[in-house]
Amino acid sequence: MKNLRALDLDGNLIHIDMVDKNQKSIYTCCNCNEQLIAKKGKVVSHHFAHKHEGNCSYESYLHKVSKIHFFNSYRQCLSKKEPFYIEYLVDMTCFSCAHHDISCKTHHVTKKFDLTKVFDIVQIEKGIQGSIADILLSSSRKPNEYLALEFAVTHKCDDTKINKGFRIVEVNLSDEADLSFINSRRMKLKNENLYFYNFQAKETSKKIYNPKYCFRKFGFFRVFEDNSYSTAVSKMSEIESLITDKNLKHYKVYDRRLGFTEVSEKFKSLVSSFGKTDSSFKNCVACRFAFKKTYDGYWCNKHKKTIESLNEANSCSNFWLIN
Repeated sequence: MKNLRALDLDGNLIHIDMVDKNQKSIYTCCNCNEQLIAKKGKVVSHHFAHKHEGNCSYESYLHKVSKIHFFNSYRQCLSKKEPFYIEYLVDMTCFSCAHHDISCKTHHVTKKFDLTKVFDIVQIEKGIQGSIADILLSSSRKPNEYLALEFAVTHKCDDTKINKGFRIVEVNLSDEADLSFINSRRMKLKNENLYFYNFQAKETSKKIYNPKYCFRKFGFFRVFEDNSYSTAVSKMSEIESLITDKNLKHYKVYDRRLGFTEVSEKFKSLVSSFGKTDSSFKNCVACRFAFKKTYDGYWCNKHKKTIESLNEANSCSNFWLIN
């Protein structure tokens, strides 16, 4: 691995591509402070080399140059009022069927946020909650808002630091190419070298789909005037048509993406809930004596028999509605 950046005589961090090979100047290593020589030949890739071999490790250099490069770039954004973006996810929730008490998380979108709009302070090796952040972004206007950057060459963020709860972006580094996000001034979610800890996805709710054209299916429970009932799994367009039935006196739409046990409990809840508002409606599922013994059968502990039809409760003198 070769050093691509060095400090010039004024202490500025410069890239090897900025060096004029015909101009003699002195460069130093930002890690060990030893003199470097700009190598800009035609055979070997351009880089800075130590004039004298020493104990400066590339890993230490990479960690140090990362902090300086980010600090300089972010500070330049602040002074020139230029953006430095971070991407985040927004969960999209459709509430077109809110009149049925239904909302659906449909997808998520990636959006960007300009960090400089909030974080107007950038510091190197700054303490935070008993830890030291490689880079700490903080706000003069919102003192409780901060974001830590950790440049991981050999040591990654441990659970102790992550569990403190503050937001962290960990940058896994193998060489200086992994610092390209600094040059583009954008932390992308799809960047495989960036890990985002303690960030919460935002949520936006709006009418995304017209129920007539939505292909998602929902559970549909309905009770008729004669107190018979039915359940179905239907698209919202079909449900909207079914609820126009003049013989229908009650219905409920619910999320069908449940496990078997959850579906059973949901059905029991729907039946007992309506039974409490309409005493004429009785169903064995909502009776204290009913026990679900198989995937598709109920047992009556009172009459000691299998329940053939859940509507038997309508003619049962021992029906006892559960709370």
